[in-house]
Amino acid sequence: MWALSRLPALAVGLETGEIGAMKRLPDPRNRHRFPAKIISHAIWLYHVFDFSLQDVELLLCQRGIVVA
Repeated sequence: MWALSRLPALAVGLETGEIGAMKRLPDPRNRHRFPAKIISHAIWLYHVFDFSLQDVELLLCQRGIVVA
């Protein structure tokens, strides 16, 4: 019963930011040059087919994506 009576007070504290409000995590892809799909595809090619980095670069270049 005690926990139920304290619940509204905790909710009010979270709304105002008084009691340890959660901070939003930064986006891990914030400073990347390419979209996440292209990065994922390049990593997939590299690991699944055991291509070298030069092979992955050539395959992406054939699709119109220039990487260096």
